[in-house]
Amino acid sequence: MLETPSVSPSLTTTAISAAALAAFIHYTPLSSNAYKLQQTIKSLSAALSQPSDDGKELVQPATYRQISLNPLEWLRLYAPPLTLNAPALFREVREAWGIDEELYKACFEPSAIRQGPNGKGGGGEFLFAGPPASHKDPERRRREGKMDDTHWILKSLTREFETRFFFATFLPAYIPYAQSHPSSLLIRCSDTLYNFEVYLGHLGGLSSGNYMVMEDLISRARALSEDVEEVRDWDLKPGGYMHPEKDTIGLGSDEEKEEEEEGIEDGTVWLKEEDWKWVKETLERDTQFLADLGIVDYSLLLTRSPLPPTYSPSSSEEKDNERGRPTLISPDNKYIYHLAIIDYMISKHTWFPQLMENIAHPLNKKIQEWGRCEGKKWRYTMTEEPGAYREEFLGMVSKAVRTDAKVEE
Repeated sequence: MLETPSVSPSLTTTAISAAALAAFIHYTPLSSNAYKLQQTIKSLSAALSQPSDDGKELVQPATYRQISLNPLEWLRLYAPPLTLNAPALFREVREAWGIDEELYKACFEPSAIRQGPNGKGGGGEFLFAGPPASHKDPERRRREGKMDDTHWILKSLTREFETRFFFATFLPAYIPYAQSHPSSLLIRCSDTLYNFEVYLGHLGGLSSGNYMVMEDLISRARALSEDVEEVRDWDLKPGGYMHPEKDTIGLGSDEEKEEEEEGIEDGTVWLKEEDWKWVKETLERDTQFLADLGIVDYSLLLTRSPLPPTYSPSSSEEKDNERGRPTLISPDNKYIYHLAIIDYMISKHTWFPQLMENIAHPLNKKIQEWGRCEGKKWRYTMTEEPGAYREEFLGMVSKAVRTDAKVEE
């Protein structure tokens, strides 16, 4: 007769304890994504709901993060107290864009901030805000073909070299540029929030204390259309650049690589000649502004929405005066296009791109031998010269756009 093997009581106790600990860690609110999301939304909403009447001095990040004397502050895991950066100054910029201040503030009520589809943004990288429950005007704006100014993205700034450049160098140049060029095609940054103190969540990489608020072009395009399935969007970068983390060591999903390689067909965007002239001149001016700051690696976000059947522009609709940008409608009155330059956070003047450049070029020959980047030159967007990247970018946009005049040529 076979004997059942005995189990040591100590081993059983250890197994039960381990299972209990695992269950505690899994189910405790402190470790759940839901709790993290709740605390992050609470912190962001509290800061953005504050009046923007005072404060025109942009904050400058200290060389070293400060340590709070209050242990409850530096023991935080998520959502440290956030402060609006120069709120009165950003309000002036929003006024230049024609954004209704009361409606803007309502977009950041806790009930209006959420994760993206499929949990996207749950890691704190970005959240979506608006429209508020009090918003009653989307249908009129759809009839007039105007974008709805009640969709925003709350993007966290996690990389230290980007954060320092953004606060110390970019914003002091961007604010006056945005005020003097309200029709700029740089994605609109309507607010920034910061916390430069040391806290546990920052040290552990669990949360960010710095955010930028920017327009959500894709959600606005979808709100403009009665058929969301017909709305297309593209995130476009010049081709021919290598991505070391994907091309040399195999990181990145096949889907991401296919999207990058797919790009957009030449002539996909059909514009009137006068509209293309405006887009071209505006992009040339905006990219020169970025090049002067040493910025590279930016891309073009493009959306295409079916023209609403009820579209009836008001008398001044050749220009959308509220936004300072033209309404770009295809010559056959089938589509409305919107575009903006995004991801303008990396400057060659910062230490990380310089380090990458010193490391990248000596590895060029070896990487080619590995055969991981067949058909690509060793050019990494982060190590490209700003002027050269600008020319590549403008050339990419020009190929994507067609007009009757360009076809005749």
